Amino acid sequence: ALNPGAQFVVDVKSTGLFLTDPVLQRNGAQTVYWKTGHSYIKRKSHELGALAGFEKSGHFFFNKPVGRGYDDGLVAAIALLKMLDRNPDNKLSDLRKSLPRTWQSPTMSPKCPDEAKYGVVEKIVA
Repeated sequence: ALNPGAQFVVDVKSTGLFLTDPVLQRNGAQTVYWKTGHSYIKRKSHELGALAGFEKSGHFFFNKPVGRGYDDGLVAAIALLKMLDRNPDNKLSDLRKSLPRTWQSPTMSPKCPDEAKYGVVEKIVA
C-alpha cells in the first residue's frame, strides 16, 4: 500500500462501496462521508488531514503527499498514470473491468419558481 491507513472524505451521494471494498479494507483505509458540496468536502478533507476528498460530481481533492489540497484534475490524471505504471501488465480498460458494476439514480430535486419559494417555506414552517 502506498498510504496504509489513509483517510478519505466522500460526499453522501457517493457509493457505499468505499466501506466494503476489499482493497481499501486490506490497506486500512478510513472513509468519512460528509455533506455534498465542493467547499464542504474540501474543508473537511483539510480539517481531518485526509489524503483525499472526492465528490460524486467529479471533484477530486488531494492533500500532501499527493497534492496541495485543492481540486486538481491534473493531479488526478497523474495519479491514474502512476497507477497504470505500477500495473504494467494491465491496460486501463482491464482495471476498469475489475471494478464492481454499480448503478446510481440521478439527483432529484423539486422545481419551484423563485418567486414562490419563500411562500412555500412559510407554509411548511407554519
